[in-house]
Amino acid sequence: MRHQEPEGTTSRWRRAGNIAVLVVGLIAPLGVLAVNGAVFLMQHVSTFRLIIAVLTAVSGIVLNSLAARQALRFARLNLPLMYREYRRWIIVLAVIGVLVSVVLGTFLTYEGMADVRQLPSLAAVLGSLIALIMPFALTFGERMVLRPLLELRERRQAQRHRPKQPPATHPS
Repeated sequence: MRHQEPEGTTSRWRRAGNIAVLVVGLIAPLGVLAVNGAVFLMQHVSTFRLIIAVLTAVSGIVLNSLAARQALRFARLNLPLMYREYRRWIIVLAVIGVLVSVVLGTFLTYEGMADVRQLPSLAAVLGSLIALIMPFALTFGERMVLRPLLELRERRQAQRHRPKQPPATHPS
């Protein structure tokens, strides 16, 4: 007599096995394609240098703009009086911050790929790190630093404005 497994268990194991076989089978061909693509790029770095720099700029604009937009939204919702009064200045500073980080990241990436013999280049790596870290740093700062500070301020204000209750009298 054969052991019966619950309905669907066999098909899950079969599906997992098929996925594992597929992954193992794809590793070598994808690795070969990646290595050949890298060698091709290395041989033609001077040609791809400008394209990579432009893609770095586009990526930086998109990521940093999303982070700046989130920061502006946060300021508008949580600091409405200051935001209303200094709205133009805040937006101008956000745009300048995005542009400075994009220009710096793009320049470092472009210059860092000038000489194939110098790769990997510190400048190219720094350019990429700037493009990656800035939006995450803005989001992290907003979520981990500003939000808790504003919540603390709101709790303190709520305590100050809470009506004072008369002291409880004890029956004698």
